[in-house]
Amino acid sequence: MSILLSIQQIYVHRIFEGTKQVEYRTRFWSGDGGWVYIYAGRPVKKIVGRFRDGGIIRGDKFRVWAATQSEAGITALDYFDYFAGSHTAGACIISDLERFHVPVDPFKTWPGFRAVQSWRYLTDSEEEEIMRNQRVAEPLRIF
Repeated sequence: MSILLSIQQIYVHRIFEGTKQVEYRTRFWSGDGGWVYIYAGRPVKKIVGRFRDGGIIRGDKFRVWAATQSEAGITALDYFDYFAGSHTAGACIISDLERFHVPVDPFKTWPGFRAVQSWRYLTDSEEEEIMRNQRVAEPLRIF
C-alpha cells in the first residue's frame, strides 16, 4: 500500500541530492515495501517524487542512530531533538528514488485537500491520479 509522506523542504532537498538516505519517524506505516510519495512542505506544498520503502529499522533511538547515522543527512543534535522524550525511533530506508518532472499540486488535484502532518495511506485512485501524466525525471540509485 502506498502512502503520502510530508517532509520539510530542506530534507526533501537532501534526499534528492543523495545525502539523506533514511527518513526518521516516531510512528510508521506497515512497512510493506510500497511506494512512498513525497509531499514537500512549505513553501513548495506539492508532491515532488516518490521512493520505495526499502525497510524500516525500529528500536532504541541510540541503536537506530548508530545503524543509520552515515545515511542520516541530519546532525546528531537534530536527530536527538526530534526523538526527545521518546525511547524508541524508526528509520525508513529510501530505495528507488524518483523525482517527478512536474510536481503534483494536491490542492488542485483533490479539492479540500489538507496537508498531512506526518503521513497517510493513499487510495489506489489517488495514486493513479498522481501518476496519470507523470514521468519521472531520473531514477536515482541510493546504495
